[in-house]
Amino acid sequence: MSRIALALWMQKISEHFLGKSYAICARLLPLSKTIHRFNSKPTELHLEFTNTCNCSCIFCGYQYQKRKKIIMSEEILIKAISDFSNIGGGDVIVTPIVGEALVDPDFIKKIKMIRAYASIKKILLTTNATLIHHYGIDDILTTGLTDIYISTAGFDKETYTKLYRAPYYDLMRDNTIALLSRNEELGKPVNITILIRAGRSLSEVLGTVDAQRVLRFKPKIDFAYYFHDFGGRIKKEDLWPGAKIRDPGKKKEPCFSLYNGPVVLPDGEVWMCDCAAAMDSGTNLFIGDIKKETLMNIWQGKLRRNLIAQFYKQGKLNPTCFKCTAYQNLDRYRHFNPYLKSGWNFFK
Repeated sequence: MSRIALALWMQKISEHFLGKSYAICARLLPLSKTIHRFNSKPTELHLEFTNTCNCSCIFCGYQYQKRKKIIMSEEILIKAISDFSNIGGGDVIVTPIVGEALVDPDFIKKIKMIRAYASIKKILLTTNATLIHHYGIDDILTTGLTDIYISTAGFDKETYTKLYRAPYYDLMRDNTIALLSRNEELGKPVNITILIRAGRSLSEVLGTVDAQRVLRFKPKIDFAYYFHDFGGRIKKEDLWPGAKIRDPGKKKEPCFSLYNGPVVLPDGEVWMCDCAAAMDSGTNLFIGDIKKETLMNIWQGKLRRNLIAQFYKQGKLNPTCFKCTAYQNLDRYRHFNPYLKSGWNFFK
């Protein structure tokens, strides 16, 4: 194993065990205060500019999506972001449930509209980086995004084409390198992370010539061998040797996704979760319509409370949450327990 690959594995293992240890210790303290604060208002807002993508990755449920493919109007965006700002704002995630946000021809304009609100902190995007050149590197880096996560199978054409099932490897590579290079020239205004869906060993993925061209800019690297099954649509045999379907474990308490913030779909519907299983969840995760209600009323409304209550009623969990492999318990929020010092900054 290469030195870089070993360091990444050690970092991932360390973060995993540190998080588990912290959560175990935090279980000695009540979680009620944290949950009360999350229930009072969302700290994140997820916006699905579009549910359309230009790739058809073998690990993604997009290939099975039944929702009509549309693009969010400016009216819906303004309503959603102004409602969020009026209750204090926070972070905005513009990564679709399934899709590629840069398919929206007004992507840059919409990021500028979001950044115009002083209460918005981070604006985060996950992208396959194949359309960046359509907007210009400088616009992508200076319009208001704070974090960009680039999803790729690594940096060799054969593996990329097999996993992403799209003829865009050269575009992805060139856009990624140009983005990293210009970001460095500008003083790194954006945090850029490379998300590797590892179709081979990490050493092999990072050992290619193109990978070395990327690594010289020292971006953050994350990698995944575990994937979601999108409500049973993706099978282990659909993936590649070494890739696994995530086991969510027993669902003894509500999922963390019911507390951080809702997702506003392109048509204005508000769903409680933007996880993999939510793709075609319909009424299972529906909690309101941003065109008809305020975000605060939707967040504190009966439909969301009912979703949370389902986790405490044996046999009453809705089909989407019941089958979801993206489920995570509340340990993530135990890390931010307001009884502990680190919790206070999280809620400012």
